Amino acid sequence: MTLPAKAGAVLYAIDIARMSAFYVEAAGLGVTHREVDNVVVESPSLRLVIVAIPPALAASIAIATPPIRRIETPIKLVFPVASLSAARVAAARLGGELNPVEREWQYLGEMVCDGHDPEGNVTQFRESVTDRRPLRTYRGSCHCGAITFEIDSDFPELTMCDCSICRRRNALMVKVHQDQFRLLSGESSLVEYQFHTMTARHFFCRSCGIYPFHRKRVTPDCLGINVSCLHDFDPTGIPVRLAAGASMK
Repeated sequence: MTLPAKAGAVLYAIDIARMSAFYVEAAGLGVTHREVDNVVVESPSLRLVIVAIPPALAASIAIATPPIRRIETPIKLVFPVASLSAARVAAARLGGELNPVEREWQYLGEMVCDGHDPEGNVTQFRESVTDRRPLRTYRGSCHCGAITFEIDSDFPELTMCDCSICRRRNALMVKVHQDQFRLLSGESSLVEYQFHTMTARHFFCRSCGIYPFHRKRVTPDCLGINVSCLHDFDPTGIPVRLAAGASMK
């Protein structure tokens, strides 16, 4: 496989699966290549290659729980994100951390926050001040109205995915934590479909066939919501990220 040249970094890790999941969910990168001993995650402007530390050397390295931040390093990886609050939640869920909101600061039109990944490597996340959106509640439904639900979101980004099922349904989605989702009616009308790893749970209406939401594979405590099912929702101006689901094994 040949990838175009792009600025980036190489990060050596003990658990490349856990580390790649962190950078996908917290930093908004997408998996573009995966092998037994390395994973490539990237954005349109940055490529991060996560390489497995050889087993003999990895056995001599102890990662504390929670990890100790490696503050002595002169290098700090910086990632622009759509939402610091969403990155903070994702980081904590995946074994890393962002500093609390009171330790954020503003610099050159961005809110900045330091943190660390699951193995203690220092990271920094930056959110554009002008792009912040208020948290709002939206109601959604399938076409026939049997299934109704509510979500709370500030819509930091929308996603599309190139996996086999997402290519066919061509849905534009927003990710929300399960605590920000409420099924109001129609539980008996939900039909579930699973495939491949049998981890993600895709739901459809048994009457009209519409896909309103699914429970995600990498972060099963989060749901992907079909924003076309939301009432009075306008996606104009919200950045769209293509998730590289086809490359996930």
